[in-house]
Amino acid sequence: APEDIRFAHLFAESEMNGREMLDWFRTDPAGKHIKEYTDIIFDSPVYPVIYDKNRTVLSLPPIINGKVSKISKDTKNMFIECTATDMTKAKMVINTLVAMFARYCENPEEVEQVEVVYDEKVLPGGATEPIDQMLCPDLSTWSASADVESVCSTIGIDLPAEDMLKLCDRMQLGPASLSDDKKTLSVTVPVTRSDIMHEVDIIEDIAIAYGFNNIERTVPVSHRAGKELAINQLTDLLRYEVSRQGYMEILSLGLCSKAENFELLNREDDGSAVVLSNPKTIEFEVVRTSLIPGMLKTLACNLSMRVSEGIQLFEISDVVLRDPRTPEQKDIGCRNERRLAALHAGLTSSFETLHGLVDRLMQVLAVVPAAEYCPEAAASPLTQMLISTKACIGEYKLVP
Repeated sequence: APEDIRFAHLFAESEMNGREMLDWFRTDPAGKHIKEYTDIIFDSPVYPVIYDKNRTVLSLPPIINGKVSKISKDTKNMFIECTATDMTKAKMVINTLVAMFARYCENPEEVEQVEVVYDEKVLPGGATEPIDQMLCPDLSTWSASADVESVCSTIGIDLPAEDMLKLCDRMQLGPASLSDDKKTLSVTVPVTRSDIMHEVDIIEDIAIAYGFNNIERTVPVSHRAGKELAINQLTDLLRYEVSRQGYMEILSLGLCSKAENFELLNREDDGSAVVLSNPKTIEFEVVRTSLIPGMLKTLACNLSMRVSEGIQLFEISDVVLRDPRTPEQKDIGCRNERRLAALHAGLTSSFETLHGLVDRLMQVLAVVPAAEYCPEAAASPLTQMLISTKACIGEYKLVP
């Protein structure tokens, strides 16, 4: 229990119990740099603590060490510990720290392992089965490989495979070797290089060792001039048109909660939304099927703005809908739809303001509800299709 843990921490002259210590860090200006970490264990009924064989407190992880474990220039023996919520990250940190300190030992590169015993079985990083004890640190190296041809094509150089071995040695990835056919490069990854996770990481290191300035600039063989997608070009034109009418563009999140997407809009959950299998919070459960939740949330977060002249917002972005087509036609099971939403909030409904915006958009898009509305646009194929199918391409909503 927190009250049973008593020791003097690094910045204290007298002993405190666990609860008093955390209160001190949360209130005293001298402990403000540790204050943000106290929330990790503050409300817990028990605190993690590390004792030595004499029951002397060495550390109260993850907050602070005890004064008895403070090091100085005369320190000869060091016990390095690391606590974390992620076993993989903890092993990376402890292995790197020990490896860096090991070179300064009385016998260089010689360290003493510690046997860690767990009350319950845990799954350490890189393991496939839970264990109840393990030896730390594990300073063993591991092997990684890269395709020689991929190295050359990715960097854009014609480099002999033998030269790659020397470059790998310079980047602490040695000893490196080649396969018998000289098509595969194998490197030895030390514990200090936890950033090596993929073939591209090896390629990047070779490029760094080779020197970016030594890579000759060339024009790609398959040079093709890029151009803007038609839907993005239309979207930009609509952005300019709507902003000219005095509306301010917003960019809301693509994920929202089920309640925001359906219940709070008085809509039934028709199964059209793509649902996340492992949402981190209740706010991000589904991919939005409408731009309206984002518009209303933005308005709610800006109620301090003056509304006497009206708040006008708009957004042109994608929503995602589950695709009814068969997997053979759409292997991902969903599709994107580009949509536009506009909002006017004021002391009066100002329906005519939004109606004017819609009128203007229909005019520039050459979409009319009837032939008499705009004779010059009535003959367009799009208009004829919309009229014949009585398609609904939008809707008005009035929220009192």
